[in-house]
Amino acid sequence: MAHELLPTIVAEDVPLVLLFQNIIGNAIKYRRADELPSIRVSARRENGAWRFSIADNGIGIQAQFLQGIFLL
Repeated sequence: MAHELLPTIVAEDVPLVLLFQNIIGNAIKYRRADELPSIRVSARRENGAWRFSIADNGIGIQAQFLQGIFLL
């Protein structure tokens, strides 16, 4: 796993930890069988707030599921 210099933020600890654990855990779980997982975490300042990005080399999400996968 690689990461850029990440900011220190004020936030609720438990939800933020769970969010990152789930995202990174899924990147490891749904990796390509023939490749080691590669995960990159980055953050950039945008309109006075921090935008975090996580990218990986996993299997991805099929196009037909993209519309509703992140809905509550």
